[in-house]
Amino acid sequence: MRNKSGFTLVELLMVIALITVVAAIAVPNIISWLPDYRLKAAANDLFSNFQKAKLTAVKRNTNCVVIVNSTGYTVFMDDDTDFVQDGGEDVVVKINWDDDYKKSVSVSLANITFDNSTGQPTIGFRPNGIPVDNGGGIANGTAQIDNTNGKSRSVIISQAGSIRVQ
Repeated sequence: MRNKSGFTLVELLMVIALITVVAAIAVPNIISWLPDYRLKAAANDLFSNFQKAKLTAVKRNTNCVVIVNSTGYTVFMDDDTDFVQDGGEDVVVKINWDDDYKKSVSVSLANITFDNSTGQPTIGFRPNGIPVDNGGGIANGTAQIDNTNGKSRSVIISQAGSIRVQ
C-alpha cells in the first residue's frame, strides 16, 4: 500500500465553504468601519496641517493662512497679510475632502468657528506661532468634521496657539 499525501476534494470544499462564511461575516463589518477610520484620518490630517501652517509661519517668518471650506482646505503663505491667496503666494498644502477621504467625511461651514470675514472660515498664524484672524487680532476656533455614520471629530485651536483633536 502506498501513502498518499494531499487533500481530498471533500476536505478542499469544506475549507472553501468555511472561508466563504467567515468572509461573509467580516466584509460588511469592515465596510461599516471605513467611514470611522477615514474620519479619524481626516481629523488627524487637519491637525497636522494646522501644525504645519504654524511651523511654516515661524520658519519662513511670514503669516501662513488656512482657509477651510465644504470641499476641503488650503494652507498658503500670506506674504501681504490680506488672508486671500494671491497668485504669487506659495501653497503649502491643498486637500480635497472627497478625493482624499472617498466621500466618507463632510464639513458644514456652520460648524467652523474661525473668522469668516473673507467669506470662508479662515485662520492664520503669525511668525511667532500665534493664531490670528483677518483683522490681525488673536484668534481661536474649532473645525468639526462629520462622517457618513453620524460621528464627528473637532480640531480646536486655542488663542495661545495650542492645537488639539477632540
